[in-house]
Amino acid sequence: MLKKIILIVLLSLLTISAFCVRLENYKNSQARSIDEVVYMRLAKQIKDDIHNYNSIAYGEELQATGRELPNYFFQPLFKHPPLFALILSWSMHIFGVNGLAGGYVTVALGALMIPLMFFLGTLAYNWRVGLMCSVLMWLDPISIICSQKVWMDTPLGFFALLSILLFSYGLKKDKDKWYLASGFVSGLGTLTKYSGFLSTLVVLGYALVYRRDLFKNKLFVGSLFLPFLMLMPWFFWNYKVYGLDFFSNFLIEQFPHFYHNAKIFGPFVLFAMALISYCIYVISRKKHRTPQNITVKEVKKLSLEKPLQMIFTALLIVILWEPLRYGLEISYLPQHSWAGTGFPADISPFFYFRQLVNFSMIYSFGLLGMFVVFKEDNEVQYLIRFSAILIIAFFIVWKNYQSRYIMPFMPMLIVLTCGTLYRFYEKILTFRILLLKQLSFLLLSFLICLAFAKLSVIHSVLSFPHNFCYF
Repeated sequence: MLKKIILIVLLSLLTISAFCVRLENYKNSQARSIDEVVYMRLAKQIKDDIHNYNSIAYGEELQATGRELPNYFFQPLFKHPPLFALILSWSMHIFGVNGLAGGYVTVALGALMIPLMFFLGTLAYNWRVGLMCSVLMWLDPISIICSQKVWMDTPLGFFALLSILLFSYGLKKDKDKWYLASGFVSGLGTLTKYSGFLSTLVVLGYALVYRRDLFKNKLFVGSLFLPFLMLMPWFFWNYKVYGLDFFSNFLIEQFPHFYHNAKIFGPFVLFAMALISYCIYVISRKKHRTPQNITVKEVKKLSLEKPLQMIFTALLIVILWEPLRYGLEISYLPQHSWAGTGFPADISPFFYFRQLVNFSMIYSFGLLGMFVVFKEDNEVQYLIRFSAILIIAFFIVWKNYQSRYIMPFMPMLIVLTCGTLYRFYEKILTFRILLLKQLSFLLLSFLICLAFAKLSVIHSVLSFPHNFCYF
């Protein structure tokens, strides 16, 4: 009972302090990005007239200054589904038509991800890892920056986290009604931005690979269709405005890199497929086996895992070598800018991996956790690993590199980071040589302290002022 009270107090303090600090940072912001202005103006417009969901007026104002704008600024319907603008408009009804109305939404959703991380970490590991996850989400610079700006990315991250959490709970407790709840939340994410459908795609892929018996469950199958059904009113609205041209416009506007750039079917897809294939291989080999029911053939297959893990770990070290070196430099800052021209300087498929380690080398443990599987892992951990790989693979293929886009990936990475650190701690405890145990603890503690020291610099210089748009 005392432990529960302490945990509730700690989580409350983390959540409330995050809300207060981030809201104050939002108030002190020196400038707003164009996207923020667009979303706030859309919210103000649909507050008065639900049908006035377009950015034409603002586009004409910007165009008059000589700024070049994409075509969707001048279309009769804005390109994203309207849920985010609706939530902002509801906030305006409560707090008035001002900038704070938008800040309350994103800051609150970002803060609420902190206690949700505790529940996901606890489901996957235990309450200790859950608390570590909450603390790291509290400190995460990408979450802090995004929640201090009126962007869609924080709601997307919130809905992705909640959807995977609800599915994980149903999976672990064998309660199928939670599958439907997960599908509903995924639908809310999809109504925010189409990439919100990723959590349903994760659930579908996980079931195909690991739990095909779930397809016999009507509620589970219904949860897969629920996001699509929730999109039907939005699709119908588009059909009424554009007619059948909506479907071709949808492909061009929502998937420009897929539609226009044939090079996307080169190294980007191959790299993403390699990640997904590796995840599928690991999960398919790790089905519930006991020493009694493992055949000689299966043992030979399982014996391939360690060499594969070593190969992927070595590749990860090569990819992250330079960011890891910069991670030792407390004063080194990740690339950031107000101008999209020339950003990012690194346009390789590894941009997100390197940028994450540039923010804090502690994320290297989570990236390692995407490839290293421990024998103690359970199906919720497999799900989180599968989620992380599928989501980051999607954004690698998407190719429009900005750190804010991977907000749905960050909760999974944070759980893997904390879980991998916890597994390393458990392994160190098993060392029989006292000196080796002490040196290992010292090294792990040094790396963690260095990572947190770097985070403190990142927060004071980048996260809290957040005087940039691209990062």
